[in-house]
Amino acid sequence: MRTLYGWSYGALISLHLARRTAVPHAIAFEPVIRPFAEHAIPALRVAHSREDRDESVRIVLMEISELGAATVHALRADTRTWEYRTLMSQSAHAETESLDAALPPDEPARLRGPLRSYGCR
Repeated sequence: MRTLYGWSYGALISLHLARRTAVPHAIAFEPVIRPFAEHAIPALRVAHSREDRDESVRIVLMEISELGAATVHALRADTRTWEYRTLMSQSAHAETESLDAALPPDEPARLRGPLRSYGCR
C-alpha cells in the first residue's frame, strides 16, 4: 500500500490504521473528530435506555444531521424504510459515543508517516 485515503468516517478509520501500521502516505479528508455530536449523546442514551428507537432516529436525523422537520416527516412516511432505520438505530448511542471519544484533534501529529488532512474541524 502506498497511500491510505479516507473521507469522513473512513478518514477516522484511516487515521487509526495509520497509527498502528506504517504507511508511506496518509490522506484524511474531513475526518470525524471530537467533539462529535456531544450535545446529542445524553438524549441518545435516554432513548436507548427506553428502547425508543423511533426517538433515536429522530435525534440522529434532526439533532446530529440537522435535517428539518419536514424532511424527517417525509422520511417517516416511507414506513418500510423508517422501520429499517429504527432497527438500525439500536447502536446509534454507542456509535455516537465512540465517535465522540475517538482520536483527539492533536493525535494526528503522532502518526508514524506523513499526513495530509483536509477539512478538519
